[in-house]
Amino acid sequence: MIAQRHGLRAIQSLERTRKNKRKNPLPRRQRLQFSKAILVLRVHLSLLPTADSVLILMKLTAIFSEIFQVPESTLQDQTQFKEIPTWDSLQHMLLITRVEDDFQVQFDGDQIADMRTLGDVRKAVLASGGKL
Repeated sequence: MIAQRHGLRAIQSLERTRKNKRKNPLPRRQRLQFSKAILVLRVHLSLLPTADSVLILMKLTAIFSEIFQVPESTLQDQTQFKEIPTWDSLQHMLLITRVEDDFQVQFDGDQIADMRTLGDVRKAVLASGGKL
């Protein structure tokens, strides 16, 4: 959140500088550098997790921990189901049911089949418009 705010301020500052320089044009090379810097900042900002994404991840981690009976500290976005000793197909379906209930979403068979990590579940919840 803080990084996004600072990133947006940096973009605004660069755009103001670029607009001010239009009155006194910069050489083409410097104009391209400003444009490139703005583009790079926008791309980096788009990669930062949103507040909803972080809250969903926290809630999913608690659900995973409860269903699979593993400490939350061992779970990460990249944690694969097959790495969890207590994972089996029944536990997987319990997880899906619990996630659908808690986030008020409905997954189709393809989405469920594609879920291999905690991050995959988070992305599916976000894509389905999950509510906290």
